[in-house]
Amino acid sequence: MPNAEERPCRYKPWLLIIVLLGAVLRFVPVWFGLPFDRARPDEETAIGHAVAVLGGDPNPHFFDWPSLTFYLFAAAFAVASWIHRLLALDPALTVNEQYLVARGCVALAGTVTIVVLFDLARSVAGETTALVASFTLHVRESHFAMTDVLMTLFTTTSLALLVRPLTTLARTGSVQAIGIASFVGAGFAGGLAASTKYSGAAILAAFAASEYIWTREANRMASRVQIWTPALALVVSFACGFVAATPFALIDYRLFSSGLVFDVMHLSTGHAGPDLGRGWSYHLERSLPTALGLPVFAAAILGAIRMATTYARAALIIGVFCAALYTLLAPGRTVFFRYILPIVPLACVSAAVVVQYAADWLARRVRVSSRTLVVVLAFAVSVRTLVNSVWMDVLLAKTDTRVLAG
Repeated sequence: MPNAEERPCRYKPWLLIIVLLGAVLRFVPVWFGLPFDRARPDEETAIGHAVAVLGGDPNPHFFDWPSLTFYLFAAAFAVASWIHRLLALDPALTVNEQYLVARGCVALAGTVTIVVLFDLARSVAGETTALVASFTLHVRESHFAMTDVLMTLFTTTSLALLVRPLTTLARTGSVQAIGIASFVGAGFAGGLAASTKYSGAAILAAFAASEYIWTREANRMASRVQIWTPALALVVSFACGFVAATPFALIDYRLFSSGLVFDVMHLSTGHAGPDLGRGWSYHLERSLPTALGLPVFAAAILGAIRMATTYARAALIIGVFCAALYTLLAPGRTVFFRYILPIVPLACVSAAVVVQYAADWLARRVRVSSRTLVVVLAFAVSVRTLVNSVWMDVLLAKTDTRVLAG
């Protein structure tokens, strides 16, 4: 079992480099398409509702999406306006400035996800594996003022907080060493995920897996109250997180339920355009290989086997969440790549596990250190994804042809 406290300073410079690289890849170029403000469809929906909230009506009157993204963008716009005022500038943001601020929020969320992913992978398999997982995380959707990257941050945070107490229990063999805070945090982050996109509710399946492991392993050393307290904390804090960020789900329940039904039907029946098939095949054949890059995708599949045999507790929690989310998306004919984004960081963990295993296996047979082999293999697996990320940034940085056309 990896010790999360082992040699913490050795990896900090490398993690910092990875985070800075990830930030550059995400923030460049958040200005793409401007001044054409519809370069990325649906951004105007999120930004428009955020502006309406700032106009004085906290009820978005729109529940095809949950409300957290609107409130987050509205808060960011308010802060940007306040900074303008401090600098003696016009406090009213232009449309271009609204897009830059909103996209900046999402790019920041994508960057923070690198750190959260490191924490999750470190709890599972140690710091070297965590660095590899963080390095392979793809960046495409982090440029857009949309909901998916935000939800991915919250689901990854929730899973990291879920895995941590269970690895502590396995290492110490004592429930006394585990507080309730991790479960409360995991539940609240899960609620925020569902309040960003309804599919974030798939995190509830991971909660069930966590409670199964907890009750099985803590049964002999804990009272019934201690056994069931984590489940209660997860459910209550999940509800609090969801309602805190989408409060009008209760206040305006009729409109909320109508929006939720529309969202389910839209996923099921498909978006305007060609029929690309159902999600179960499309995401497996197209979305995941494209999002990860084929080498990382292949490594993730092999790593899933390694995780199941070596890190069974974490593998069950992560695997159940992935299965639940995929089950929600599988029957649908609306098959945007971004829908499977919350699975991408978890696939990176799986890929990193098999990279570490392969490096250790080779190190026993050749006169090269495991650490050197990890670097070589991680780069070999990730280089295609890195090149694609850089090329995407180069492409987006060019003046949009719709702007050139006037």
